[in-house]
Amino acid sequence: MGTIENAAAALLIVDDNEDNREILAGRLAQLGYTNIAMASGGREALERIERSAVDLVLLDVMMPVIGGIEVLETLHAKHRLASLPVIMVSAASEHESVERCIELVVWKQVEPGAGTARSADSSAAASNCRRRSAEIEG
Repeated sequence: MGTIENAAAALLIVDDNEDNREILAGRLAQLGYTNIAMASGGREALERIERSAVDLVLLDVMMPVIGGIEVLETLHAKHRLASLPVIMVSAASEHESVERCIELVVWKQVEPGAGTARSADSSAAASNCRRRSAEIEG
């Protein structure tokens, strides 16, 4: 089921609950992902993202100190990190949190002349994230 593409992707799982991190990592390993790093909170996640290349972040919404939404806001504030794909992971059903995540993920500044390329890239990235999300859900 795993592919070479899966093995090469650098994933970061961010959750304050160790059991949740282990469950996600186990499922991703079953799907062929081998380059999986973990962070127990928002601050550690931001440090890891600054230090090393990450292709996709699986980010818990509700964490102490620096929560998932704050991590997203920080990523979007840093130009080079604004396009990093993030899948928000949470058991929370709080509508306000969901709406804020959507605002941060969907909003994208388009520079004149770059609209076509960015649209194609965003479309491909969104499609790839949906496919990976479906794989994770099993």
